[in-house]
Amino acid sequence: MRSHEFPGRKLWIAAAAFLWFAFPATSGNPHRDVPPESPRRTEFRFLIPPTVLWSTPESFEVLTMTSRPAACSLRIREAGSNKAFLTVTGQRHGLIEANETSHRFLVPGLVPGGRYEYKLEARPILKFEPYEVEFGNSLETEVRRITLPRPEGPELRLAVVNDLHQNTPLIRSLMEKIEASDPQPDFVILNGDILSQAEGEEDIPPVFDLPGRYTGEHPMIWVRGNHECRGKFARQLTRFLPMPDDRYYYAFRRGPVQFLVLDNGEDKNDSDPAYGGLAAFDSYRIRQREWFTRIIDSPEWKAAPFRVLISHIPVGPLAEDEEEDPVFSLDYKRDWAEIMNRAGLDLEITAHYHRFRLEEPSDRRTFPVVVGGGPKAETAVIIRVHATEEILSLEVVKPSGEKIAEKAWGRDSRRPGPKEPPR
Repeated sequence: MRSHEFPGRKLWIAAAAFLWFAFPATSGNPHRDVPPESPRRTEFRFLIPPTVLWSTPESFEVLTMTSRPAACSLRIREAGSNKAFLTVTGQRHGLIEANETSHRFLVPGLVPGGRYEYKLEARPILKFEPYEVEFGNSLETEVRRITLPRPEGPELRLAVVNDLHQNTPLIRSLMEKIEASDPQPDFVILNGDILSQAEGEEDIPPVFDLPGRYTGEHPMIWVRGNHECRGKFARQLTRFLPMPDDRYYYAFRRGPVQFLVLDNGEDKNDSDPAYGGLAAFDSYRIRQREWFTRIIDSPEWKAAPFRVLISHIPVGPLAEDEEEDPVFSLDYKRDWAEIMNRAGLDLEITAHYHRFRLEEPSDRRTFPVVVGGGPKAETAVIIRVHATEEILSLEVVKPSGEKIAEKAWGRDSRRPGPKEPPR
């Protein structure tokens, strides 16, 4: 195991990465005697810029994609240190990830609150034989800078968009507005149905090929919606969405907010003919329920100043719920809603219905719910959340910048829920 000393902390590379030792570059013209239709003549480029999928106080994950199969690595150092970059590669069972067009890197062992700068390098693989590997000329990205979160920091800002359904111009427009925010959010949540269906790897670059630098320096957390469960490529989306603990559902703390991210799966029963007998969300939700009941009973959940639920399909019942139609009425929603009513939630951020609404607590629900907009410029919204240790505030804006809703509440306004642990 080889380690590299950063001030106050060691970065252990061997567990998920190692120093890159390059193969000798091929001399001469790599296209010599190559037929015109050969993939060697395909332009080699990055299809998406470096995109941060996830971060914790001690790590972050980055995704990129290339136009041709390649070997890719990540170079990192402390921001402003002028030290040599250390090199991280993806590894699995003793082999370095290579000959792929999607490249994902986990960088572990970092310092909470630390500032780092990184870049990516990719080398196209021209020939991959058992005893001979031939590379083309390498490409590098520009340097990006990322600041890791601190555990239980005093403040948090985030933005949420949803149900963009592969409307590429709208995705780019919303992200440009988020990047132009002052101050910028700490991260963005894509709250499901960013795709209409997953047909192939070619569906991914339009989501992540974004202008500016924001998504290379802040996490873009993509939550699975019901439409991401559809299509022949749906089972491969684990390569492109954050998977803490290897699951689409997870809990995490950022600043004064404890988040619970749930995965509703599909919006109809497993037996629906549309799924061809290939859906098993009933048992999946049972396992998920067992997990999140432990989360909301944990000391970490109870001690958080604020608690926010993220789900693509609303869990808390709404005043006019389109999915009370028998086709959509799934028993799990009533069960989950009853549990969440006892969880001391401050807010649910949800999506799915393609029209914005903000509903206060009701006789069926102990917490407010904000539902995001739809896949057109006239229906899309950006949900912005700001939290301090005493105040949670929410505002909703249209793509034009027009504010259409706002709300703020303090810790003492929380509906009945789990008691705070003794201090």
